[in-house]
Amino acid sequence: MWFAGSMALVALLTGCGLAGPSEEDTASYDVTDKVTAIQIEADSGAITLAFAAQPDKVKTSTDSGRTEVRVPEGPYNIAATTDSSDKEIDAAHDASAPRSIILSSDSGAIGVFGS
Repeated sequence: MWFAGSMALVALLTGCGLAGPSEEDTASYDVTDKVTAIQIEADSGAITLAFAAQPDKVKTSTDSGRTEVRVPEGPYNIAATTDSSDKEIDAAHDASAPRSIILSSDSGAIGVFGS
């Protein structure tokens, strides 16, 4: 899995080994093991997540910036809200699925794509 974000980024990853640099205003990590949960908050800037294995829980929040999540075949319990932009959900959704993806943005498009 790989992710990047910028400007006041806070990332909490559970159940994985991390390898990668981080800077004050931007961060990028290559995750070497299975992620069981990830939570990312950013004030401004894009959040991009790409998973090689199904994550158990993904949660992101950004004030301004696009959020894009790419996941293996699901299904996932997906909840995506944005106040002033578009949403594109192109991954299998099932409200009773045990794996969840929760994304929110005040101003920025949200996309969830299955592979």
